[in-house]
Parts: sequence; C-alpha cells; structure tokens
Amino acid sequence: MHQALPCCCTQIEDGAFQKMPYLQQLWLNHNRLTRLPIGLPPSVRRLLVESNSIKAATEDAFAAAESQLIALSLAGNHISALQRGNLRRLPLLRALDLSVNNIRRLADIGLVVVEVNNGSG
Repeated sequence: MHQALPCCCTQIEDGAFQKMPYLQQLWLNHNRLTRLPIGLPPSVRRLLVESNSIKAATEDAFAAAESQLIALSLAGNHISALQRGNLRRLPLLRALDLSVNNIRRLADIGLVVVEVNNGSG
C-alpha cells in the first residue's frame, strides 16, 4: 500500500500517518514542506520528500525504534549538512538521495557513498 499527497502543504501534522499501520511507501514530493513529518508508522519502507523546502533531516522524524525505512529521498531541498545522529534510528536504511541540495558538510553516516552530486554539473 502507498499513499501520495499531491498538494502545496508546508507542514504535516505530527502523527498524521500513525493510524496507517500497513503504509509502506509515502511520496510527499513537490510540496512546500519545511520539515519531515514526525511520527511515521514503522511500516514505511520508502519515503520520498523531493522538491520541498526542508533544511534538515532531524532524528525526531524517525522516532520509531523498529523503523523499516530502507530508502529515503530528500533530493531538491535546502539541506546544507547531515550528521551521523540524524539517521541513527534507521538501521535498515540502504538508499539515501541528497542530490540537488546545498550540502556543505556530510559526516560519516554509516552508508556507502556511491555518488555525490550537488546538481552543479
């Protein structure tokens, strides 16, 4: 099961998807979100939040200890730094897309970097 939310939202209420225990994929692309939704159900395996206005990926967005998230796309946002602690609650994460951001600082976050592209060429 997947859910798409095509709108011009700037924020999603905390816990808005909590009562969707079978939600596996969530596309929140092309909105005006300023932060990641907080309180996603642990069943979410793919989260795409591309082309928004997010400035940081904070760990409170991934509070569920049993998170099943394996793919996270934050492409096309306004993220300038990512620290190891930001993703520490995502032990299964295997794919992270930070393309077309303004990354200035990228700490060792425990993933194998295949390609780094800031969209500059």
